[in-house]
Amino acid sequence: MQALRKNADFFLRFPVIIETHRLQVPTLSEQHQSLIDRILSMHNAGISNSEIASILNNSGVLSMRGHRFYPELVFGIIRKAKLRIARMTSKDVIVIG
Repeated sequence: MQALRKNADFFLRFPVIIETHRLQVPTLSEQHQSLIDRILSMHNAGISNSEIASILNNSGVLSMRGHRFYPELVFGIIRKAKLRIARMTSKDVIVIG
């Protein structure tokens, strides 16, 4: 009978699956976040995308790239902001097995 080996190395292996949507959430500048918040607040108040674009253009506000606003741009900003919020508030899924 072999002697029991003291200080034996044991390894446990098991798969771990982590699903997250938070890996690619870049930090926005304060100015950019302020503009997004302003657009979202107008959208939540029921103002249409074309009206939001007109309000921002009449106020002299330019997009982050220095362009005037148009309804499709406002729509894109709202859509991306909603996706970002959903990503930030989603629960991670962790499966061990």
